Order: sequence, then structure tokens, then C-alpha cells
Amino acid sequence: VIVGRHADEVKASLCPDYEYVVQDQLLGTGHAVMQVKPLLKNFDGHILVLCGDAPLIRPEVIEDMVRQHCRDSADCTLLTGILKNPAGYGRIMRKSNGADQKIVEEGHASLFDEATEEINSGTYCFRWKRLVEALDKISLREEKGEFYLTDVVEVLSRSGARIGTVTVDRGEEVLGINSRKQ
Repeated sequence: VIVGRHADEVKASLCPDYEYVVQDQLLGTGHAVMQVKPLLKNFDGHILVLCGDAPLIRPEVIEDMVRQHCRDSADCTLLTGILKNPAGYGRIMRKSNGADQKIVEEGHASLFDEATEEINSGTYCFRWKRLVEALDKISLREEKGEFYLTDVVEVLSRSGARIGTVTVDRGEEVLGINSRKQ
């Protein structure tokens, strides 16, 4: 479990048997995943990346996503949702052949991108070695001072990686919590 802000509180609320990696500098989601590279340096399998702020995703959805990822021999599988009002979420942008090309964060979206209703849930399944290669190619986004894990999708797509998606039946299931009100 990668922890950052309020790490002690998060650890206290979870299983004490988990292994924790601390993200001392909060430089974004891509940077958070980079923190496990030393721990998994000899790993040659698949990893599941879940955000701690998306509590409504059902376990069977995650299980289906992992099954599809393995069945398709994918390098990356994204969990997406369809929202009529996708404000605040990154959008899934596809090439004309239907392949995933990139995730456009709302702050970087054009009006065309904003019209897209398919959103990124922040839940991924990756072939670890391909993810590490892609993490090494993403850059710090100067405007926020962060490395975005979402940038990995575009890097993988450009390298010819096999990218799949699983779209939930109910878009609300992938909603994240970004404020106390939510």
C-alpha cells in the first residue's frame, strides 16, 4: 500500500500485515507508483493499481477486469465509466481504430475532449515490466509539479502496447472522492 499524506492514520485503519511504501514527496500518482519499483525490482507479473478514494467499485468488477486483462494478454487494462456529467474526471480519448490513445485530464482538455463521457476511474491492471518502462518515460507536469500515472497510457499506446478497457455498467460506481462534501 502506497501511503503519503496522513500515512499513520491510513496505516492504522488498514490491516497491519500489509506492506507499506511511503511517498515522502507528494509528486502525483505516477510518482506514487514509482515508489514501489525497488520493492518489485525482480517481479515479473501483473499489478493492480487502485485509488484509495474510489470506494464504490465492487470486488466482482475488479475480478472481471483482471480476468479480461489476463485473457487478452494486455499490457494495460483501464477501468472506465460513462457519466452524463463527467466534469472533474479525466477523459478516455481513442484513436479512430478504437484503441486507447491517452487519458486527458480535465484541466488539459479541449472542448472536444470535455464532450467525451467515458471517464478514467484511476483503476488499472498492468504488466509490471511494461509499466516500469513507461514510468521511466513520463515527465513532471510543471503546472502541478506532478508525475501523472495517466500519462503512462499514452506512452504505452505509442509503443504499440496492448491496451484494453473494462467499462462498468453504472458510471457512478467509479466516482472518486475529491472533497469532504463528496
